[in-house]
Amino acid sequence: MSSEPKQRLGKGNAPASKPAAKPSVHRFSAEDHLDRAYTTVIRNKFEADKLHMEWRQHLQRISYLIVIVSFHQAQSPMTGCINDMKESNSDISGSQALGMVVYESMCEIVGILLTCSLALFLSLNPPGDFNSLPYKISVVLLPLQVGLYFQTKRMGCSGENVDLLDEDPLKRSFPIGIVFHLITTGAVWIIDKGNKKVNKNMKLVTDLKLELATANAAKKSKGEKEPKSKAKIDAGKSKADSKKK
Repeated sequence: MSSEPKQRLGKGNAPASKPAAKPSVHRFSAEDHLDRAYTTVIRNKFEADKLHMEWRQHLQRISYLIVIVSFHQAQSPMTGCINDMKESNSDISGSQALGMVVYESMCEIVGILLTCSLALFLSLNPPGDFNSLPYKISVVLLPLQVGLYFQTKRMGCSGENVDLLDEDPLKRSFPIGIVFHLITTGAVWIIDKGNKKVNKNMKLVTDLKLELATANAAKKSKGEKEPKSKAKIDAGKSKADSKKK
């Protein structure tokens, strides 16, 4: 038997603990980073398209109300012109009366055409842009309505047979189509700017993935050619050695 005393394990005589294993760090390759970036860009595009579609649908619903309001605005000058002709004692033919009503309501008629073209523009599927025909029509009608409004702020029939020297003339209300055109233009500009930014990012990531795939394919083909050439060299050396022997 061994005379050495057995050592008892205690608090001060604990066995040495093994060092903790270092956590393995996963290193992402360039392909992984590009895949993650491409996934992020796709998600951002989906969210942007969804938000822009909601904007357009909301503007489209508002455009229907704007068209109704523009018809209501056209009612006031037409009614006022008809009342002026009824109060006058002069004889006016039907064609003259119709021409006077149309002339008096020209600003509001242009406004109706303007709001209808904007409503048509917002209802296009796929969504239109600044090059769409309905929007171009609204752009042409906008300065025309602005000019008519400032030229005919005072409502009342204009003609030689109707007296317009009222002490308290009615003033024309500001066309709502002008305001809605500015709102629609601003919203579509923001949407178009966001779409261009998302498409630019997607094109950038797609081009990088294509370049990386091309480089990897070229590297792989080069790596396959090198062993073949090395094997040919070794075969040539072995043949030369055999001939010397």
